[in-house]
Amino acid sequence: MAKRKQDDLVKEIEKNYSQFVSQDAKHTILTIRNLIESNARVEDSIDELHKSINNSNIQNEKLQRKFLYLTIVGVILAFVQVLGTLGRLQALLLSKS
Repeated sequence: MAKRKQDDLVKEIEKNYSQFVSQDAKHTILTIRNLIESNARVEDSIDELHKSINNSNIQNEKLQRKFLYLTIVGVILAFVQVLGTLGRLQALLLSKS
């Protein structure tokens, strides 16, 4: 919306005052128009970068959650193996006594 207003303003200035404006001023107006267009492209790029960062943050959070779940599963499996080993050790000790 702001870009549209800026473009309209530049066009209005060119239309209403072009006969009074020197070549240097016309060049300045053209430069301003180009800067406005460049600014709009930069703003779009920044918006896309913010979206990309947000998506990366969301993906990072999902990966961290998965890593946590896998760690918990790994700890549980290790605990089950320890219990199994202790059970076999107990059975071995009981069989020797």
